[in-house]
Amino acid sequence: MKKMTMLLCCFSLQILFSQVGINTSNPQKMLDVNGNFSSKYQDASTGLFYELTNYKNDLAGSPTTTMSIANNSSLSAATEYSLLGIGKGAGNFVVKDANGISVLQFNAGITAFISQTTTASTSFWGQSTGSNPYSRMEVGNASGASAKVETNTTNGIQFTANSISGTTQSTYSFPAETGTNGQIMALNGNTTSLTGKLQWKNISDIMILKSPNGSCYKITVNDSGVLSTSSIACN
Repeated sequence: MKKMTMLLCCFSLQILFSQVGINTSNPQKMLDVNGNFSSKYQDASTGLFYELTNYKNDLAGSPTTTMSIANNSSLSAATEYSLLGIGKGAGNFVVKDANGISVLQFNAGITAFISQTTTASTSFWGQSTGSNPYSRMEVGNASGASAKVETNTTNGIQFTANSISGTTQSTYSFPAETGTNGQIMALNGNTTSLTGKLQWKNISDIMILKSPNGSCYKITVNDSGVLSTSSIACN
């Protein structure tokens, strides 16, 4: 068996039984690198750059390991790329092209997904840390209109819709409890309000009619099944 060792200016290269070690005299794999490294290759047919870096500071200055495919040798200058990065307690996957960008990010107890184009966006956020874990799903367009559904252990389920101007049009909180047979959901017993908490109500409690002159009447029934009306304040 042959063993060959080459000493260069900055590292030692040892070949032993078809194993190559850089900066180590005891390689455990076909290629064993003890230190940071970067590998980059450009496909001549597509012009795309394929890169693997095992130790690189991200934009926040934290060391990461990254894999990428891009249409530029510099990822920051690329207009189209796919990037996978992992760091201490975090990971992310990013895809960008002419249509827009999509990002999937993980931290300990937190997950986020964002997809955005020039005309619309979608997102999902989830957090399982703290005393009030929550999730949020949201869609929107370039005009400013949006809708989102949020869930948390304090308020249950909440739906919000925004107009084109970005002004909140409606916010509804759904009840956590289950209604009884024959009940329906109503907005605080007030069918004209645009914001409030949905509640389970008896149908008889919300059967309110408005007369031609603007007066409001509630429909009731007695034990004999006779219907009658009573005047109430209009909301």
